[in-house]
Amino acid sequence: MIEISLVVFAQEMEFHAFFEGYGPLLKFLTVKLLLSLAYFQKGCVYVLQTVNRFYMFYSSLILYECVLGVFLHWFAWPSDEIFYEEDEKDIEGAGASDPERRPLLEKA
Repeated sequence: MIEISLVVFAQEMEFHAFFEGYGPLLKFLTVKLLLSLAYFQKGCVYVLQTVNRFYMFYSSLILYECVLGVFLHWFAWPSDEIFYEEDEKDIEGAGASDPERRPLLEKA
């Protein structure tokens, strides 16, 4: 896990100019945190409790972690990032003959 983090860090430093305004580190950490918690805590909690209590506690714990994840992703993935605007320019530039580039729903 540490090696993967170092590779991501090295890539971020190498292509820093391309990531300007993107902030990939917080995005990576939020996803990694949620996946790691869900994977490792299942084994830890299962050992500490009976089967019925485990399923009740684990389900509740996952629910609260998902709520925490929503707030973390809210800050890590803001809707006003630059790359969203670039995609909208591409869609607006697409003609009626290009069905792959048109949105399914038109904006109101």
